[in-house]
Amino acid sequence: MRDEINFTQQQLVFALKANQRTAFEYFYDYSSPGLYGIICNIIPDQIIAQQVLHETFIEFWQNIRSYDSKSGSVFNWALRIARQKAMDRAKISQLGD
Repeated sequence: MRDEINFTQQQLVFALKANQRTAFEYFYDYSSPGLYGIICNIIPDQIIAQQVLHETFIEFWQNIRSYDSKSGSVFNWALRIARQKAMDRAKISQLGD
């Protein structure tokens, strides 16, 4: 994690919505271990879990402007994306079995 950079929740959301690279890097460093852990609870295959994490961040970055702090923290918003993507991937895997 980048120790020299620190954001409040409000500053982070503002910077993310402004597409500031340092904000995205900070958020990735801060949130990826937790998001990956949740994904791995649903999808035990590490390669697929890494793909789902990647897809989570793509969706997060593409939709950050629609984030509303009234719905919870930005981390919880990303967590909902990760969980839904993992569950969708798990359903697809079950259909293929």
